Amino acid sequence: MKKIILAAGIALAMQSAFAQVDNKNTNNNQNQNPAKNDQEKGKTEQVATPDEHGQMQNQWTQPTGVSNDQVPNGVSRLFLSQYELAQNPQWYQTSEGNYTVSYKDEKDQMESRITYDKSGKLISTDRQVKESDVPTNLSQYLTSKYPNQGSQNVFMGQDANGAKNYYVIQGNQLLRFDERGNMIPMDKK
Repeated sequence: MKKIILAAGIALAMQSAFAQVDNKNTNNNQNQNPAKNDQEKGKTEQVATPDEHGQMQNQWTQPTGVSNDQVPNGVSRLFLSQYELAQNPQWYQTSEGNYTVSYKDEKDQMESRITYDKSGKLISTDRQVKESDVPTNLSQYLTSKYPNQGSQNVFMGQDANGAKNYYVIQGNQLLRFDERGNMIPMDKK
């Protein structure tokens, strides 16, 4: 279950990063993101989430964004005490009742996402990785399998026990790699 929650968090973080990359490429036209406009109006949106095999599945969901006032005090205080340089934190509540905050780090402008349970216990962290910090094996795999893709958004996920994995969305599939950058099938732990 933790693997699925972590993968879903990664997928949402990656979607956010991809959306920002897309926005940079659209000459800042404010009407380029109709899904965001619908979300702000409270309409449903289509989101892609990974299943237990890493295949992206489309689901219709209500937006799950929550205001800072709806986040338990202990959770928001813990986050703010540890991440004072977080820019524009956005809070979400998961279907399991956990709280995820998505933000951009002021120092390096990289996207990050942290998930806490309702008492403030850390469940997982996901962080966009600079291209220069991507493990060599992972870079070589992406270059050989997807030569026309250019630079990719790579994220590192870490669970509460410290286990680290790297993630990349390729088309409709979530690819997972171990700490050294070796590919891991999504059905393995």
